[in-house]
Amino acid sequence: MDVDFWKARRCMLEPVPGIFEAALLLGAAADFHANGMEDDARNALMAADRPSILDWCEQLWGGRGRLDAYRRSSVHRFRDVPGLPAREVLDGPYIPAAVQREVLDRDGFFCRFCGIPVIGQKARKAMRDAYPETIRWGARNVEKHAAFQAMDLDFDHIVPRSRGGRNTPENFVVSCAPCNCGRGNWTLEEVGVMDPRSTPAAACAIPHALSKWDGLMRVL
Repeated sequence: MDVDFWKARRCMLEPVPGIFEAALLLGAAADFHANGMEDDARNALMAADRPSILDWCEQLWGGRGRLDAYRRSSVHRFRDVPGLPAREVLDGPYIPAAVQREVLDRDGFFCRFCGIPVIGQKARKAMRDAYPETIRWGARNVEKHAAFQAMDLDFDHIVPRSRGGRNTPENFVVSCAPCNCGRGNWTLEEVGVMDPRSTPAAACAIPHALSKWDGLMRVL
């Protein structure tokens, strides 16, 4: 493989344009809902549930946990890196609420890797409770609303927790679920992704129409 293949990237897979278009539709659905226009909200929600978004998610998740798949995949691009921290877990899985608030206040509702808008679980639940027949959320990926699935808000450890990464604001960034889960427990160096803390949160190219994106918090 050539040198360009191994250059560090800002994210493992650039987002498809349909994700940003779906975010605009979800924002419109929230506004329709607030104004009692439920049919319009349903139509916007259905239009945001796009196969191209699910395909993007599946490409990121497809090789997770299988070393041979990482080595072969143009998305994961796994490489051996000497001198990495030993496997050691120092903090538990629970992220303190105060830490989550601080990271959200710093990063906003955008993935620091790929730049897509994200939505927290409370806002998603509020919309699902209002439109359960429209926002699919089954057990399998294909049974979930593609846009809400892709835009699921996560807090990603820069140094993985399995490598001794701590549950501190400095070691977290806001991430979409595909970017977080696609990397799994591998380090940024192993999958060839740049440290998002090296650039400001505003560095991602976000469509102007989404510049005030609030993660649909206005529905709460």
